[in-house]
Amino acid sequence: MESWQVARLLTEIADLMEIAGEDSGKAMAYRRAARSISSSLIPVEVLAQNGELRSLPGVGPALEKKIREILDTGTCAQLERLTSAVPLTLLDMLAIPELGAKTVRNIYHHTGIDDIAGLEEAARKGILRKVPGIGVKREQKILAGIRRLDLASEGVPLAIARPLALGLLEDLRFLPYVEKAALGGALRRFVETVDQVDILATSSEPERLMDFLTHHKLVREVESRGSRACSVVTTLSVRVRLEVVAREQFGVALLYSTGSRGHLAALEERARSRGLVLGPHGLEGDGASLGAREEDIYEALGLPLIPPEMREGRGEVAAAADGSLPTVLRLGHLKGDLHVHSDWSDGIAGLEELARAAMDRGYEYLGICDHSRSLAIAGGLSVERLRRRNAAIDELNASYGSFRLLKGIEVDILKDGSLDYPDEVLRELDVVIASIHSGFRQSKEEITSRLVAAARNPHVDIIGHPTGRLIGRRGGYEADIDELVAVAADTGTALEINASPDRLDLGPEYVRKAREAGVMLSINTDAHSAEGLADAVYGISVARRAWLSPEGVVNTRPLDELPLRRLR
Repeated sequence: MESWQVARLLTEIADLMEIAGEDSGKAMAYRRAARSISSSLIPVEVLAQNGELRSLPGVGPALEKKIREILDTGTCAQLERLTSAVPLTLLDMLAIPELGAKTVRNIYHHTGIDDIAGLEEAARKGILRKVPGIGVKREQKILAGIRRLDLASEGVPLAIARPLALGLLEDLRFLPYVEKAALGGALRRFVETVDQVDILATSSEPERLMDFLTHHKLVREVESRGSRACSVVTTLSVRVRLEVVAREQFGVALLYSTGSRGHLAALEERARSRGLVLGPHGLEGDGASLGAREEDIYEALGLPLIPPEMREGRGEVAAAADGSLPTVLRLGHLKGDLHVHSDWSDGIAGLEELARAAMDRGYEYLGICDHSRSLAIAGGLSVERLRRRNAAIDELNASYGSFRLLKGIEVDILKDGSLDYPDEVLRELDVVIASIHSGFRQSKEEITSRLVAAARNPHVDIIGHPTGRLIGRRGGYEADIDELVAVAADTGTALEINASPDRLDLGPEYVRKAREAGVMLSINTDAHSAEGLADAVYGISVARRAWLSPEGVVNTRPLDELPLRRLR
C-alpha cells in the first residue's frame, strides 16, 4: 500500500472512533500517526521493512502493530470492528460545516439517518429540529451546509489529485520508452478541484505505455483504451487520462490541454491578427509550423510565456501584449515562511529540524506560530509553555548567524472577538497570526466582527486562513471578507494565503480584491512538518492566479524589511 492509503485508513479510524463516542485522545493519536506517515519522505512500506516505523512521531508499539496489519491485509481489526458498528456513510456527513462527530452521533442515535441524502430530506421536512440540541435555526444551517458542500465537492481537490499525478508522472518519466511527459489540464493551472488528471507524453512505444498505465498498481478500473490514449480510474477514485502525441506537436498539445477556452480564444484571435492560424495541430503561417514547444508559439505571437496559472481568459493575453502583466511570482522570491507549527503544539518536527529545513530552502527566517492555549486538542500553549518555547528559540538563534527563527503564535480569535492571550503576552512575540478555529456556526455578522476586531488589534500582524474553508470538506464560515479587506487596508494588517492544499485560503477571488485595495498578503504553508514547507508551491499558484506580484507579498522581503509590528 502507498503511504497516503495507510494515512487515509488511520484517519478513517479516528473519525469512526469519534462518531462511536470512543476515547478522543486515542482518536487524536491515530490522526497524529496519519500526519507523520503523510509527511515522511520515506514510504511507509520501506519504514516497515526496515523496522523503523517507530521513528515516526506519534507511532508507538500499538500503532506500529496496526500499521503493519494494514500493510499486510489492507485493513485492521480495529477498522473492521468500527465499520461493523458505525455505518461508513456517516463519515460523509462530517464534511458538512455544521456537523462534528458528536452531532453526527446524536442525529444517528435519534433518527437512524446515516447518509447526506437522508439528512437533507430530514432537514427539508423539519425532522432534524426535533433532535435534542439542534432546533430550527441549526437545522437551516445544516441545510445550507449541505448546499455549500455540493458546491465544494465538484471535482477532486488539488490536495488529492496533484500528489497522485506527480507520482504517476515520475513513474512514466522513468520508463526508457518515454521521451517527454507533463501534466496538463486544469491541474496544471492549479485549479482547486479538477474533473480528472491529464497527462501528455511522447513515446517510441505508445502501446507499451498504454499497457504500463492500465496495469499500474494504483489503477482500479480501465474506462477506455486505444493505441495512443487511455482513461483509467485509480484506487483513490481519481480519473486519469493519458495521451501520447507526436514530438512535433507536444508543445501545442500541452497548450490546448492547459488553457481555458477564454485563453485559447484570445491566442487564436491574436494569431489571426498576425496572419497566422493557431489550432490544436500547431501555429501555421509564412510556410512554417510550430508545435513542439509552447515557448516558441508564444514568442511567434509576440508574447512572453504566460504561466499556466494565469491562463484563465481574464485579459492575460492583452496584458502580456502591452507589458502590463505583473512580474511572475516564483518560489525563489520567498525569503521565509511566517506560519509553521512545531512539536511544541501539534506539529511533528522540532525547532531545530524546522530551522534546518528552512535554511535548506534558502530562507532567511521562519515564523514558529504554534497554537494558543484555547485549542487544547492541538496542544495549545499555556503562557508558561509559550515562554519556555520562546527561550528555546532564543537559544537556537544565538547559534544560527544570519538565519532567524521568529517567535510567533497562531492566536485564536475567541467567540466574543477577544484574543486567546492578553496584549502583554502578544507584545513579547515577533509575529502574531490571528485565526478562527471555533464558533463556525455564528452568524455572518458575528464572524465578521471577530475577524475585524482581530485586524484592528495593534499586536496582530496577519489574519490566518480568513474564510476557514477546507476544500472538498467544508465551505468555511459565513464572513464578509470584503469588509475584512477594507479594515486590513486601513490598519495595515496582512491577510494570509494559506498554502496548505486543503485550504488555499484566501482563494484567488479574494486575493484579487485584497491586491486592488492595497492589502499585503502573506504566503504561508501552515506546515506541521519539515516536509510541509514544500507546500509553498500551492500558495504561489494562488498568488499567480490572482496576478499578485512579489511586491504584494509580505514574506518576499528580507528580515530587516518585514512589516511586522514588533520588528518595525
